[in-house]
Amino acid sequence: MAQRLKINIIILLLCCVSINLYGCRLSGSGDTYMLKVAFPYDKKVEFYEPTKIYLSPEYAFLENIYSTLIRLDPKTGEPIPNLAKSFVWDGNNLEITLKNNLKTSSGAVIKPVDVVNSLKRLVILSENTHGRFKAIVCPNLKIEKLADECENLLADDTSNTVTIKTPSRNDFLIPMLAAIDFAIIPTSSIDEQNLSIKDYSNTSGPYFVVSDDGKGGIELKANKDHHLYNKNIPQKVKFIPAGFANYESSLELFKKGQVDFITTIDKKSEHEVYDFSKKYSCSKHTTMNLRTHSLIFTSKGIKELTLQQRKAIGAEFKRAFNQFYVKSEIYKNTDQFFPAFGEAWLNSDEIKDLENLLKYQGDLPDKQIIINSVRVPNALQAFYEYKKGNMSNIVLIESEAIPSFSGTDDKVHAFILGPDTGFLEDISLITYSINSGAFGPQKEMLNNWLSTYMKTPEKTHRIKMLKEMHKRILSNYYTVPLVSVPYVSCVRDNWNLNFSQFYANDPIWQITKK
Repeated sequence: MAQRLKINIIILLLCCVSINLYGCRLSGSGDTYMLKVAFPYDKKVEFYEPTKIYLSPEYAFLENIYSTLIRLDPKTGEPIPNLAKSFVWDGNNLEITLKNNLKTSSGAVIKPVDVVNSLKRLVILSENTHGRFKAIVCPNLKIEKLADECENLLADDTSNTVTIKTPSRNDFLIPMLAAIDFAIIPTSSIDEQNLSIKDYSNTSGPYFVVSDDGKGGIELKANKDHHLYNKNIPQKVKFIPAGFANYESSLELFKKGQVDFITTIDKKSEHEVYDFSKKYSCSKHTTMNLRTHSLIFTSKGIKELTLQQRKAIGAEFKRAFNQFYVKSEIYKNTDQFFPAFGEAWLNSDEIKDLENLLKYQGDLPDKQIIINSVRVPNALQAFYEYKKGNMSNIVLIESEAIPSFSGTDDKVHAFILGPDTGFLEDISLITYSINSGAFGPQKEMLNNWLSTYMKTPEKTHRIKMLKEMHKRILSNYYTVPLVSVPYVSCVRDNWNLNFSQFYANDPIWQITKK
């Protein structure tokens, strides 16, 4: 008996050694199933708020801890169910049936009332950056707290349905609900006094927060009751600040084995991540050229600079960026804000009447021009390597804030931004472009245009409107496209990246163990 016990112990020890050597912790409870993510923020978890998404890292974090009713098919861009089981228009009412047994990490069931309260909260706190929900559903209704009734948002726990009533059927409403601005937040996780999120451990997403060191080191754990859960996805996720202030770069941390995943929104430029993936043991993902690095003039810049001066400034930045970036195989010169394969791209006939107008000419102003670069990697290097004598009056400063969102629109003349411009008619990205200032400073006119656009039933007419707006922003030099780029990410090669080529997102639940 003693001999048999001894043999069993030896076998068990050998198995443990084998498991540790090959990283085959099949239970998924060890570090083998933890993914360490290099992240360009060092914010506390309370910083992340779905109603105030100004920059891509905020979106990237929130999309992993919250889910929406709808999501977009990664291959076609068509809306498909997420937390919803089904959705259908019944006249002017959008009827949404939830999946059964949607649960948070604590086992609490997500009910129709949670959906309605999440949408009410969005209306109360903000006219969000991705979409115009209030304008569609309750344009003239004022609600101040979750207990206030909204006759156009109805929850029925018996049938597990939510009804969104609209004055008229609006085809933008369904795809709009896929933006993470429309995250479903369990009511129990909301402070009903000030509507802040008080509990990030009970969420609707595939992950929930288990710890936060207050310095950007946030740890997530997979919710095994979530419909997107898979035993092969990372069971734990650790966000590790990288690439700014006193933090090492993501690439250095990767080489040291301290991070496993470099996101599409890293501090390093796309070509640096792309080149790095060729030299080190990692799997690369590259989207289509969805991102357009652009020079966007603020209301101050448009007021104080003539069209010819904006042309001249745009011309210099375009030369600087092309000289620096286009040496890499993944960058492309572009004269348009929307991507070349997208629905709003202007073909040669449509842009022919702009050819002379878009010829860069004019004299640079003889006064100081302040321009911010907002999260565009290497923009300062590109500018200062090129900077000529006649550009001595232009000062380029790194910033973490878009002027129109931070209230500094009257402090700088322009800013450089690299937004996701989308390959399809994407109302969330169109709204974001308007809110960020990329379509110009005339907010009232733009809001009226957007309202008309969203009420236009025929897609061919809407695309025509969008192309006309595209021509307007180019011809007035509100926005000067510099170069188009893809989003690039990479993960350690014992993982698979299953991301879409058509979206810039970083859905960690789409990363699976090899």
